[in-house]
Amino acid sequence: MKFLSSTSSSEWAVPLRIGVRLAVLVGLVTGLWIAFALTMGLAEPEPFLGVLDGAAEARPDLLLMGDSTLFWRGPDEKDSLSLEDAVAAAYPALKVSSISEAALTLDMMEASWRYLRARGAAPRVAVVVVNLRSFSPTWYERPDSYTEKVLHQLTWDSRMVRALYRPLVEFDVLNKKALKIDEYYRMLRRHLHAAPAGFGLDGESASDATGQKLSARASYYLCYGLPIPEEHPLLRAMGGLVNELRADGVRVVLYITPVDRERGGAEFGEGIVSVIDGNREVVKRAIAAALAKDQGLGLLDRADTAPTEGFLDHGGAPNEHLTAAGRERLWADLKPVVDRLLAE
Repeated sequence: MKFLSSTSSSEWAVPLRIGVRLAVLVGLVTGLWIAFALTMGLAEPEPFLGVLDGAAEARPDLLLMGDSTLFWRGPDEKDSLSLEDAVAAAYPALKVSSISEAALTLDMMEASWRYLRARGAAPRVAVVVVNLRSFSPTWYERPDSYTEKVLHQLTWDSRMVRALYRPLVEFDVLNKKALKIDEYYRMLRRHLHAAPAGFGLDGESASDATGQKLSARASYYLCYGLPIPEEHPLLRAMGGLVNELRADGVRVVLYITPVDRERGGAEFGEGIVSVIDGNREVVKRAIAAALAKDQGLGLLDRADTAPTEGFLDHGGAPNEHLTAAGRERLWADLKPVVDRLLAE
């Protein structure tokens, strides 16, 4: 039998003491941070989780999930209904809940449904917004810690874990999708420089630390003029959301929001319209197999149904917010599909 000599024991003693002290120090710092975060309210859930809690408590028959296109109205449209209000008004006998948030993406919807399901939500039908712009790098890749923070809280519903969010981000422990701010602007510039010569974007540049801003033309191109890759994470999230909803017995209708294709054609020609139409097909192909065999699933493509005057003006910035008349037309198209699914 071999015994460690006193010399070898002493060789291990110093690293061991250092390791123990480091562990104690890390534990102390972590404990102090958690205490600080709890005291300062940094561990409180984001307001969006309150929206989800309200929806779960309401036990809706009909659930809407989407971005600001559901609730937005123009400044002069206070007497008209938003899309989500029109849906609720159409079914006074049903409980209707809307999970709507500016820039809500399909991966956030997927996580939101898991959160709702865990709290007893069991709607008969879910209406899911699919916004083509949400796949663009200007939306999906933008440095926006809010999206990441909400996803973190939806996945780890604990005050202790919420308290640790900031240090986990700072030390790059979390697998974040958003780029750093300088990487984001470099990426936008690369896309602009690679634009087709006929689009006239040679002199355009993305915003940077100097405060330079994108022109409306450059912004439109970045929002709608880039092909959606077949392996885009949001396509996977869309498929996952649909599969989970259907497995839970919820009938689903997805609809692709209208896009101002008329403006794109006027500014860039038919080339960019072809890209938009190609992106519509990419989205539809992602769930084509499920659509073919599942009567409880529907998809409504309305990307080509609104002329330029059907969109609200946000100072020339690309958007999918429809005028009151545009929202009425969209709901007139969507309602028969919802009616069918409710009747099944």
